[in-house]
Parts: sequence; structure tokens; C-alpha cells
Amino acid sequence: MAQALILRRGYYQTRFPLFTYTGTYQFLTEGNGHWKLRLLSSGVLTFTRLDDQLDLYLVGGGGGGGANNGGGGGGGYASTHRGILAQINEAYTIAVGTGGAGGTAGGTGVRGAISSGFGFARGGGHGGRGYEDGNGMHGGDGGSGGGAGGVGGAGGVGGGAGGGARGGTGQVSTTREFSEGTGNLYASGGGGSSGGAGNNGSGNGGTAGTAGGSGTANTGGGGGGGGSSGGAGGAGGSGIVILRDRRPL
Repeated sequence: MAQALILRRGYYQTRFPLFTYTGTYQFLTEGNGHWKLRLLSSGVLTFTRLDDQLDLYLVGGGGGGGANNGGGGGGGYASTHRGILAQINEAYTIAVGTGGAGGTAGGTGVRGAISSGFGFARGGGHGGRGYEDGNGMHGGDGGSGGGAGGVGGAGGVGGGAGGGARGGTGQVSTTREFSEGTGNLYASGGGGSSGGAGNNGSGNGGTAGTAGGSGTANTGGGGGGGGSSGGAGGAGGSGIVILRDRRPL
């Protein structure tokens, strides 16, 4: 197939691609001929026209919050991969990680599932600890750490740790889309019980007798920790896989 590249502002840009995808997706056109493809559920992707290499952004599913004074779930881990050469008419299997279930009866939340595509993969966030699991209300580790339970620890953002002395550990590197300073924030940790705040799609921590909030779909946000007196942990939000035309660094 002939490659029809258009030279603008000193570098090559593409026509919009043609493709099929068996899952749910959003195709977005951006300024100056750029495009972005947000894959929202697992499926098989096949390009029938593609004029340039790809940039890829992965976020795993968020971890579930712990129950009964539980810690917040960790956000899914996030990563950026640039300059991927995809083949025309080749079927690429894409996995969008589901969020982990929240803990019940004082237990720990479930870890989120892996997101993957084009030979790359990123793991899900770990579940927040519940009061009765023997590890004392720790926030889950992840892209950003979950907040500590029992003290209202805020969920971590942008790769940072969750709030409180037992907040979960973040990945340290940025979780912004395509690792760019203006990119949307993904993979935030859930808030710990006693009302810890979630951010950017992660769940808030529950208060006495109430469940933690669930993470929003396709954000990789962690679930909030369940409140005291038996509150269940919130579920983590599903992850996301995003493709775009290759951009200059």
C-alpha cells in the first residue's frame, strides 16, 4: 500500500487510519491532522490503513478497596511506549484490565487486571488492606498508592504514594497520558476509610457503616476503603489502552 504522508511544520503526519475493532472504542480527531484511539474494552484490532508508527499508553485496572476501616486500592500501573510499527491486516489482541472487586467482611480488595497490546503489558493496582487481614489497613500499591485506612488517607495521584503512614506506594514516574505534562491524569489511588478523598476517577473512602466509592471505568482508579462497622471496599475502575499517531518528542 502506498504511504501518503503530508509534511507539515517540519515533520511527517498521517491521514486518519482505517481499522476494525471488536470491542468498545472512541476515535478522536485532534488538531493539525492528529488522531487518538481510546480502546475501552478488550477486543481484536486490525488496521486496514495506517500511514505512520504508533504511540501507545497503557493503564491496568485499579485495585479494590479494603473492607471495614480498609485502605484504598492502588491505581493501575501506567506506561508509555513510542514508535510502534504495526502491520496492515494483522489482528492485534488488546486486553483492557478490569478493576478489582472491593473487599468484604474486613478483607483485602482484589488486584486489578493487566492491560496489554502490541507486546507490552501493564499490571493492575493492588487491593487495599482490610482491618481483619492482619496487615492493618494499608493502602494498596499501584500506579498511584491508595490512601491509608482508618485515618482518611487521600489517594495518591500522578505516580505518588497514598496519604497516611500506611499509604500505598506509587510507581513514582508520572501516570499522565503519554507521560506528558498536559496529559490527562489516570491511575489515581482510592481514598482510605474515614472519608479519604479519591481523585481523577478513583473512589472516596467510606465513613462509619458505609461502603467505599468505586473507581470510574477506564481511569484505572482504585476503589475507596470501606468505612468502620463493616463497610465494604469499593471496586477499582477498569483500565484503558490508548493509541495515537506518532508524535515528536
